[in-house]
Amino acid sequence: MTGEGTKENCQKWAIPIPKEGTAELVYSSDELADELDLHNKTRCDCMAHYPKCPWIVIEKKPAGKIPHAVEQIKATIEAAKNKGYEIKYALLIYSGKFGRIGQFFQPRKSDDSPTGYVIYRIQTGKGQPITFSNNIKLWTLDERKIDEYTRKVKEKLDFYQD
Repeated sequence: MTGEGTKENCQKWAIPIPKEGTAELVYSSDELADELDLHNKTRCDCMAHYPKCPWIVIEKKPAGKIPHAVEQIKATIEAAKNKGYEIKYALLIYSGKFGRIGQFFQPRKSDDSPTGYVIYRIQTGKGQPITFSNNIKLWTLDERKIDEYTRKVKEKLDFYQD
């Protein structure tokens, strides 16, 4: 990963920073957004390191309330499933006083999760790296590709780790 840790290269992989207290909804493709009849469409060109872009759920509440927008995530996943898409993971990113905070939501039951979602947490602040759970995976329509995608993304993001 030589050379990828420079500021210029890191910018290429950076997650977009919403305005403080807001979150942005990013779709894996404009076509999917159109098919699901979802509004506020945004194409996230800077997340090219994700083979299938995760979902980021819009919420216009103060940042402190955004992590609990699980119902919106569930509704989005259900809308996709009703159209024949298999959504493996959802991603909520929002911006607050201390930087960006994100949560990956895995749409399956978990004994230790009261919401029924497995959550992977990301947090960034001034000068802090983005860190991912060791077992993070991305959703994809082709389940056979999950491990391959996971490996590639972890390779891309290795330079963020301490």
